[in-house]
Amino acid sequence: MNKWKESHVNPEWSDLIGKTMKILQKEAELQEIVQLVGPDALPERERVILEISRMIREDFLQQNAFHEIDTYTSLKKQYLILKAIWDLHDKVIELGMSAKDVAELEVTYLIGKIRYTPEDEVEQLFEDIERKIGEMRR
Repeated sequence: MNKWKESHVNPEWSDLIGKTMKILQKEAELQEIVQLVGPDALPERERVILEISRMIREDFLQQNAFHEIDTYTSLKKQYLILKAIWDLHDKVIELGMSAKDVAELEVTYLIGKIRYTPEDEVEQLFEDIERKIGEMRR
């Protein structure tokens, strides 16, 4: 199935899914530590992992069956959501931003908005998100 998605959606599909599975596994490990000693015990980079994982769970994996638009999500839209999350992740790591900073970014809000955006408007929103990520500075 991944080969089909690579050829019909985007060649990056399998890589993004692989990275996503790894970060969700890392999140599970970090959550165990957080439950024992609290989030303040984690280094900032690991707090960023928790924030990106939250975005993956809430903005990519969750679906609202009662919402007119979010009831169905095309593979292309799924790819764009995941791509935006990973592009943000890479930029945040590059800039050394804190998890708090990530949570407060406008682009974080916009990524969450993609799932509720009609299919014919998704590419424009994605382009806006990518532009904002590219313009991010510390």
